[in-house]
Amino acid sequence: MDESGVTTVHKPGRIIAKKGTKQVGKITSGEKGKNVTVICAVNAHGSYLPPAMIYPRVRMNPQLLKGAPPGTLGFATKSGWTDCEVFVKWLKHFTDVVKPTLERKVILLVDGHASHKSLEAITFARDHGIDLISFPPHCTHRIQPLNLTFFGPLKGYYRRIFGTAYMKCATIDKGVSGFRSGGIWPYNNDIFTDAEFAPSLMTENNLVIDTVVAGSSVIDTVVASSSVVDTVFASSSVADTVVASSSVVDTVVPGSSIQVMIQSLSPLPKAEPRSGKRKAEAAEALTSTPFKQALLEKHQLQQMKVENQARRKLILKKKAEENCGCFFGCSREENSSTICFFYNQENSAKEENC
Repeated sequence: MDESGVTTVHKPGRIIAKKGTKQVGKITSGEKGKNVTVICAVNAHGSYLPPAMIYPRVRMNPQLLKGAPPGTLGFATKSGWTDCEVFVKWLKHFTDVVKPTLERKVILLVDGHASHKSLEAITFARDHGIDLISFPPHCTHRIQPLNLTFFGPLKGYYRRIFGTAYMKCATIDKGVSGFRSGGIWPYNNDIFTDAEFAPSLMTENNLVIDTVVAGSSVIDTVVASSSVVDTVFASSSVADTVVASSSVVDTVVPGSSIQVMIQSLSPLPKAEPRSGKRKAEAAEALTSTPFKQALLEKHQLQQMKVENQARRKLILKKKAEENCGCFFGCSREENSSTICFFYNQENSAKEENC
């Protein structure tokens, strides 16, 4: 299951013109258009769930689904994006079509969006035999089946009517190929090569060069603690310059072996620390008991915070009633010249002596 956005303003297709023509005109809309979110789902056998469309409006109009694929569900949100409420409604739609049970459970793969991790959605999935599993972060472009084989052709076919493009694109081979390309089914643990993990290597690890012979014409072998670097050849002039400019080695004796940090020879680029306190995410079984318990505790803390704020407002209101009527806690005292500003029942500013 995954979401994607389609726009109401289409890009113009290719135009046939005479070879050598300097100017070729095309007709396109001058509007920016609005984004409509499409929720699609497919299984490893190539069967598709009727899609759902989220429109950027307050109330849903059934006329907007004219020409949509049979069984299409329509939602309306202010932004046109999915949220927790829409995802719960889509889960009910998923349950009506797939009909999972507690004895015959169904695995639903989703991304790590916050709308998929609400307490209401987790509870509904657990009660209806749906095991929610989230993808690892920053990997959906390589393992999400719909991203691999479906959404690209869908947006390519989408020129005028969405239903025509969807039924033309929703083929069995695209669904099967998406799961196979992502290594999900049949399971393939070797779809990622070692080179694809290189950007995620920690730059704080100390990569130590075991042996560097100074004064030689060629550095024959440089063995580093990282498995990425196997053999490095450098000219004598470059080697002399690097060793001379290194702050680690002050004195180099020709023919001797020294220990050098690779960062001192070629510093690795480091990303700036993030200012936010966003929690690191990982692939999780969202319907598992530990995840639900953590989500329930978080929900209880938020509810306690709201209740404390309401209780604090009530206390301030009682203090205002006991005193002069303002929220600053001024007390009624005779022969007092304190000036108090407060709002009366008509919400108009009033000034009087307390």
